[in-house]
Amino acid sequence: MSYSLANMNAESNNEGEDESSVNGDETEDCAQNKQKFTFKMKFAYPEILATLLLFPQGLSSGVFTNLLMESLCMRVANMTHDVCSHVELIPSDVQSIIQPQVNRLLNWKVLIETFLPALCVVFLGPWSDAHGRRPLILISLLGQSLYFTILTVLVFFKDSLPAEYYLLAAVPVGISGGFSVFFLSVVCFITDCTTDKNRAFKMGTFEAGCMLGSLIAQLLTAKVSRGPHGFQITFMISSLVCFINLLYAIIFIPESANLSQEVQQVHLLDLFKAFSKKRPMHRRAILYLLILANTSFIIIVFGESDIFYQSAIKRFQWSLQQFSNLNSVSLVVSGSVLVVGTQILKCIGLTDATAALIVVAPRIFSSLMIFYAPTDRWLYAAAALGCISTLITPFYRTAVSNIIPSDELGKVFAVIMFTEALVPID
Repeated sequence: MSYSLANMNAESNNEGEDESSVNGDETEDCAQNKQKFTFKMKFAYPEILATLLLFPQGLSSGVFTNLLMESLCMRVANMTHDVCSHVELIPSDVQSIIQPQVNRLLNWKVLIETFLPALCVVFLGPWSDAHGRRPLILISLLGQSLYFTILTVLVFFKDSLPAEYYLLAAVPVGISGGFSVFFLSVVCFITDCTTDKNRAFKMGTFEAGCMLGSLIAQLLTAKVSRGPHGFQITFMISSLVCFINLLYAIIFIPESANLSQEVQQVHLLDLFKAFSKKRPMHRRAILYLLILANTSFIIIVFGESDIFYQSAIKRFQWSLQQFSNLNSVSLVVSGSVLVVGTQILKCIGLTDATAALIVVAPRIFSSLMIFYAPTDRWLYAAAALGCISTLITPFYRTAVSNIIPSDELGKVFAVIMFTEALVPID
């Protein structure tokens, strides 16, 4: 009997030691993970991701259109490479033949890069709540990197390849989620890593990073794409920048979501439940109104941009260079407003939802100034005033993130990104 009791005591002691050792290992692992997370957060800047993503996009968008025009021009009888390689030298009768084909290919490219990601984001939004934001950031950046890598390879065979083959490069973007999945995951990442006090500012600096990338691209496009090897150089630089961006995300971007150790099943129905569920203090109605206001604002911006361009050319005989200069100034002012304006409006004491609705007013006055502008100087004033309305994006996203809990961020923002992605298609 005493022998059995001794064995039982020894076994219980061993079990206690095993449990304590397991708990100790778990505690040590948690400490190490927390230490790694803290280290990575010191270097994790979503603004860098935005700048390095928008720069190659802005650098290559016009160059890609010229590539299609050159490829289609070479199909026309009696057209030489010397003429087709300079868009401004292509005769008007030839342009009238190839322009509809260019538009058709560009429309297919938009469908691949926009419609497919819009569908992806509906499924990946709920998935990110259960499995994290970091995988979506990496997969979206990988798709962009593959896009430019494929173009870099294809452009070396541009003399023999049909123009339709260049659309193959857009397939990885469509499958990986493109900009829709990237913005979904980064917005959720920022929400996970910030507080109510600094969230709007961080959203603003992220948008400013996007504009910085576009501004740098706009300033360098003409210089980089110039010369007989302009296509190759442009896509090689874009591919290299995207690879650096992906490498930066792999090394320095940690997982921000508070993930459960249990395996969670994700259902598409959860998205609709999270979006339609009743919330206290009329928060569901506020959420719907914010989404409606933001979608309407995006439609106005997309529709007005073409009208603004046509107005500047026809009424004031502006050249393309003058309009590009105005765009550059607008990007600088918008970026500054996003960084400074978020701080000022928060210091005033406005709520995020109120601020998001108030900053729409300058856009209305900007549109009226463009319509009634007596001289072209008014266009600069209208553009500067309209830049204030860029604050709607950080305050709108911050207001939404304050309404919904962290475990529903991916689901609700998936619906938002879906609507934003479909606006350009309309």
